Amino acid sequence: HTGLFAAGIGRSGAFNRTLTPMSFQSEDRSIWEAQDVYITMSPLMHVKKYSLQERVGKLLLIHGEADENSGTYPMQSERYFAALKAFGKLDHDLLCLILLPCD
Repeated sequence: HTGLFAAGIGRSGAFNRTLTPMSFQSEDRSIWEAQDVYITMSPLMHVKKYSLQERVGKLLLIHGEADENSGTYPMQSERYFAALKAFGKLDHDLLCLILLPCD
């Protein structure tokens, strides 16, 4: 959520914490008990803010197609990628999604 960096990499990310509504990492409360935490910790919820920044760095998203971790299904990266593209400020030169087969 910052314009400080020229580039970034997201690897098998959990970009939408609302998809794990009962808990995640060290957060033991459910989304209904700590909605603000789930929103704050979900980069997907900050896409508009990120896309409106004056300086937007390059972003590489990498995800394994066979990832079966319930908190990091490939859909997480695919939806984050789609949301970033939907705001139009991120073009092909700034944004890339790579899905790794058999990973």
